Amino acid sequence: MNRAVYIQSSFGTYLTISANGEVSLSTEKGQAQEWTIIPHLRDKVYIKSRSSKNNYLSSVKNPKPTLVKSTSPKEMWALILENGKITLRSLQSTYLGANSNKEVLLSQSLGGSERWTVVRKD
Repeated sequence: MNRAVYIQSSFGTYLTISANGEVSLSTEKGQAQEWTIIPHLRDKVYIKSRSSKNNYLSSVKNPKPTLVKSTSPKEMWALILENGKITLRSLQSTYLGANSNKEVLLSQSLGGSERWTVVRKD
């Protein structure tokens, strides 16, 4: 899983990075951010931006995920696979979420969290 992927929400939006460096969602795959999912321990992964050098997806408790610029990975995410969809859980026990308003956020509850699909780059 070390090549470019898109991370797509069940709303059909893609996890991306806005011009000011914030984690956001894009409706168009062509404008979406490419990510590298780097396996770590068992179900734990690092999620690294491919176009923003050394930026890793991180979580902050309240309420939005962010990017951390580092030469080494900062935050591990648990990759929970279920019926072809994945749930991403942070070390803070928050879940990467998305909503129909095209916002990316963190949820405290698994039931309210987003299921994502990892789409290989064409």
